[in-house]
Amino acid sequence: MFFDYKTYGVPFEPYTLQHLVAVILFLIVPLSLIFMFRNQIRQSKSERWIRYGIVTFGMLTEFSLYTCYVLHGITDWRMIVPFGICGLSLYFTCFSMLTLNRAASKICYFFVFGAFFSFLIPDLSHGFERIRYYQFFIVHGTIFANVLYLNLIHGLRPTRKAFMQANLILFGLLALAYGVDQAVHFSFFYLIEPPFHQMPVYQYLYDTNRVLFTISAVISYFIVLSCTYLLARVTGLVRLPDDAHQYRLLKQEDAP
Repeated sequence: MFFDYKTYGVPFEPYTLQHLVAVILFLIVPLSLIFMFRNQIRQSKSERWIRYGIVTFGMLTEFSLYTCYVLHGITDWRMIVPFGICGLSLYFTCFSMLTLNRAASKICYFFVFGAFFSFLIPDLSHGFERIRYYQFFIVHGTIFANVLYLNLIHGLRPTRKAFMQANLILFGLLALAYGVDQAVHFSFFYLIEPPFHQMPVYQYLYDTNRVLFTISAVISYFIVLSCTYLLARVTGLVRLPDDAHQYRLLKQEDAP
């Protein structure tokens, strides 16, 4: 029953106890651990393996989702392929964690908003009695953990240039997704239909004029991405020194 996808167990309802528990266990706890032990991790000779372990855990959870889809007869590639903001963010942040690529790591921050909204308004029906519940929150928690790890442990923080690059990547993906949506009759990136029927503004636009709905969805992506940049400005992230220099400073601070 735990691995069953056809039944939901206790159905998931937003802003209930099982939602709160998921936020605490899969978001607050792992991020708090990274923050609390950042100095020890940075100094540790096993830092690389800790980083690899986070990536491995997140990716194994993601691949277990694909496996469960196939085992339960869900073979529609449109349901399986991770062509969405969160699926791509997982792969992108994991790539950055494995390679510590400076350019990619500084862009990662701007795509964490998908995981943020997945915790805030989860697109989920399965409750805590089903594995899908854990897969959903672990994967989105991994995105947050990857970004925070890159920021705190390696000093790879967002820049103004990274914000512009993130915009180009996002709107390139949206253009590609819209073309794919029209070709395969799906709604990647939620450009064709709203993800939640309880969102009255988007539902009204969708019912009134679907082109207008798509335009509003694109504008919403731009607004959210801009908000992540403003948040970085307010917190001082984009005003920090060059990441390599910052990392050297962090190492010097940790030195006995």
